[in-house]
Amino acid sequence: MTSKLQDGTVCLLQFDYAVPYADPALRGVLPDMQTVHCILGILLLVGAVVWSTHRTGRFLTRETEKLTAAAQAVARKDLDSAVFSGAKVREYESALQALQTMGDELTGSLQKQWDMEQRQREQIIQLSHKLKTPLTSLIGYADLLRGGTLDAERRRTAVEALYHESARLESLSQQLLALNGLQADGVVLRPVRVAAAFADAVRSLPDVVLDCDAPAEAVVLADRVLLADLVRNLALNAWHAGPQDGAVHLRCTDAGECWRLTVQDTGCGIPAEALPHLTEPFYRVDKARARANGGSGVGLALCAQIAEAFGTQMTFASRVGEGTTVTILLQKEAEHEEAAQQQ
Repeated sequence: MTSKLQDGTVCLLQFDYAVPYADPALRGVLPDMQTVHCILGILLLVGAVVWSTHRTGRFLTRETEKLTAAAQAVARKDLDSAVFSGAKVREYESALQALQTMGDELTGSLQKQWDMEQRQREQIIQLSHKLKTPLTSLIGYADLLRGGTLDAERRRTAVEALYHESARLESLSQQLLALNGLQADGVVLRPVRVAAAFADAVRSLPDVVLDCDAPAEAVVLADRVLLADLVRNLALNAWHAGPQDGAVHLRCTDAGECWRLTVQDTGCGIPAEALPHLTEPFYRVDKARARANGGSGVGLALCAQIAEAFGTQMTFASRVGEGTTVTILLQKEAEHEEAAQQQ
């Protein structure tokens, strides 16, 4: 740099930032201090990078171990020991939350599977018990007939008992097959005239007095065969309850966006504590009456499955000694050519 003195003399000042070695002989052999400082700075920078990389690696390893442990716990279905929080990296925390969601869904799925297997075990036990009585009767009466020692009256009684118990077994097998097929295959919904389904139920129950009332414009989204079977089973149950007025009443009324179907009787009614169990397979409120009527205990379970396939459910209202009303709400459907042709 330059500097001007008071007398006008210009001085040139030059600074050497490199500190020279005291011994002139070393100046040509060793690097200058500026180079040394640069090398030391580079070494420090490399050391800092290595240390930072190592520390970051250990940190990411710990975070990855948390993620791995959670994933392994989900794979083992051991969700109680899994920890789905505590990650310090946003992406890892998001991954843990996703694993938690997966774990919750897995828990729900396993619970449903366990419940289904439990119900299947209970149904197998109930079915075995259910089959025991008619099979015992069949074997007993068959053995009597095989002995050839019965008179004509007792032989006729034995044959009627064989027929009755065989019919019970046939009805039970058909309903179980229908229930299994409904659960496995699903249902295709189409427009159905309620009056036509009521008429189908009336034709299938010639010995039951049915009082039907359904508007001609009442069209629902359902399956005609299954809807008629649903109404038939409910009407048959109502008839077996012994209606005091001697009839079962089938009604279809407007309920806004739905049509309300009701099956009503004035029979013996159902105790309040039995209402939640009505749709359980093989459950019967009055076992003696059900046995006398040839009931299998599967009819209402089948009705519940049909209603579920239609996207609805049955509701029961009953008072002992006054009767029972079963209500179903079915989605309205605009009538078109397919429904108009139904009789």
